[in-house]
Amino acid sequence: MPKKEEALALGRFIVEDNSENMVEVSLAKRCHYKVARSVFKSLVGRVKIYSTDEEEKIIWQKCNDVNKIRERSRENIREGGLINVFM
Repeated sequence: MPKKEEALALGRFIVEDNSENMVEVSLAKRCHYKVARSVFKSLVGRVKIYSTDEEEKIIWQKCNDVNKIRERSRENIREGGLINVFM
């Protein structure tokens, strides 16, 4: 399905009332923003938006985690060879 059709289907899903038996297809259809936000949250789930400082801190933490794993792997290879890394 092309992206335009996917966007239209998502928009209709968010805006149209699913409790009605019949739905009138209309690009001018509207709903209260609280309803749209609620439906969108149920689709996407809980989202946390981080500040630039928080994002940078998380990136550094993940880089440090990767470096620790890399160093442990190097030590295991030096001590017991490649087989030791996977056991």
